[in-house]
Amino acid sequence: MQKGELSSAEASISGPIPEEPFVDQEEFQEWYWDDVNGGWLPPDKVREARMLEMDYLKKQNVYEKRPLSEAFQVTGRRPIAVRWLDTDKGDPTRPNFRSRLVVKDIEAAKAESEQLPQNLLFSSTPPLESMRLLCSLMSTQKLSKRGQKLKLGLWDISRAHFYGIPKRTIYIDSYTESGEKECGLLMKSMYVTQDAPNIWQSHWLAGIGRHKARPQQCKRVLS
Repeated sequence: MQKGELSSAEASISGPIPEEPFVDQEEFQEWYWDDVNGGWLPPDKVREARMLEMDYLKKQNVYEKRPLSEAFQVTGRRPIAVRWLDTDKGDPTRPNFRSRLVVKDIEAAKAESEQLPQNLLFSSTPPLESMRLLCSLMSTQKLSKRGQKLKLGLWDISRAHFYGIPKRTIYIDSYTESGEKECGLLMKSMYVTQDAPNIWQSHWLAGIGRHKARPQQCKRVLS
């Protein structure tokens, strides 16, 4: 440092100085952080993705609004908090903004009597590598034992957890701009509730049974 001046290297890490223009904090806070990839996301695209998610929540009747007092009467505690997860699943040339409203059920403190057994936390979803293995086997064998051409089906279920029926009574913070003291009673399972994967597995297997298909003949990858 000479004559009270910073070098170019020091200036890059020293932060703002009085001569720099004032940064509008409200404008800065409008930007949203990518929870998966890191980096800032454009506010208009995130708001659009969140609005789409809220429309789907209403379409699926994921939760019903209830008075806040009901949550305390039924469960003895306040509703479980929720938060937004925002990300861009695309690339710079083809962005694909996604927002998911998740329940912080896993982080919520629970007494030992309220903790779910391991069998309700497990979902036998096959890893993505299993699809590659099936593709390799199909390319190698090509024909079935009956001499027919092999076929491979892949189903990507969007928002899969919104289809299962909860097995527990769960109240969540109602995501509303009104400021009213309300909460939501889950009518369908929701992201990051402890047993959501297991509930979806039960729902999926029940659907397979109605169509008289054998689960071992099917392959699924959940989004």
